[in-house]
Amino acid sequence: MSLFRYKVLLLVLFFLRSIPSIALVKPPEFDDSKKYISAHAGGVIKFKGHYFLYGENRSDHEQGVSIYQSSNISNWKYKGLALDINDVNKFGKGDYFVERPKIIYNKKYDDFVMWFHVEEKNQGYKAALVGVARSKNILGPYSLVSISRINKLFRPINGNLVGERKANLINRRDFASGQMSRDIGVFIDDDDKGYLISTTEDNATIAISQMGDDYTSLTGKYIRVQPGRYEEAPVMFKIQGKYYLITSGTTGWKPNGATLYESNKVFGAWKRLGSPIISKDPHDIKTTFHSQGSNVFKYNGILIFMADNWNTNNLAKSRYIWKLVQLDSSGKPRIYE
Repeated sequence: MSLFRYKVLLLVLFFLRSIPSIALVKPPEFDDSKKYISAHAGGVIKFKGHYFLYGENRSDHEQGVSIYQSSNISNWKYKGLALDINDVNKFGKGDYFVERPKIIYNKKYDDFVMWFHVEEKNQGYKAALVGVARSKNILGPYSLVSISRINKLFRPINGNLVGERKANLINRRDFASGQMSRDIGVFIDDDDKGYLISTTEDNATIAISQMGDDYTSLTGKYIRVQPGRYEEAPVMFKIQGKYYLITSGTTGWKPNGATLYESNKVFGAWKRLGSPIISKDPHDIKTTFHSQGSNVFKYNGILIFMADNWNTNNLAKSRYIWKLVQLDSSGKPRIYE
């Protein structure tokens, strides 16, 4: 073998060894005690060499935000409730329920902040509130900071007359009381600025709102994305300097096709790119692999799209979908089967 071919072979072997094992990218099912993992509509955050999986705990005996710890995203240990809804010091007499928790780390204050969607029990989704809690320990317990509507007395940067008439009217209607916030996501940019992404205006619009430097409040600076499109479950991430949003249609707990958006700026113009799903099965595209997105996280240099495979008959028994996010030949992120 020539020296040139030998060097090429070494480079190929090095490249193959540097690719994370696809077998490791699989959704969690059981923890180390062989119990079903209950961490729905949440996310994964890495801190000091460990990964933490968190989400809605929908079991009968516990209500709140559960958290699990792993060193390899394959084996998870249950660490308890980071946020307990039955804690009367935080939530009164169990008058609320929470959904879609998201945990972020604040470098400046060296603490963790949890954002979550809050509703009043037996009132459906009328309240459309957002909750904020913080802790010095990623495992919690998290102390409640506030429960409220968003962007009260603030007008959107791109105006409240830029979309569907009904959505515009709702935005103006809620100016004084605060805008609605249902499904949420969070995003921390390279400059450490934080953003809350919310389904707002009775699910007609996605709002992107800038956080204060402590990540526990909003500055009032926000934009409306595609008013009148009626989408939810926003997932925001960044690749090669561009910003992306993956959203779900509003079909309740039933799966539907996802939509991908792209922008050069967080507060820029968001362009709709269509479905991000790549599959030989058309039904996978129509249903986003029978799931609804919750988050995107990085593991060993690759991006993983997290989603919930909702069990409409028993939400507590819902499972999870994890898929690779990769750039296609045009440089757009796609989710592959």
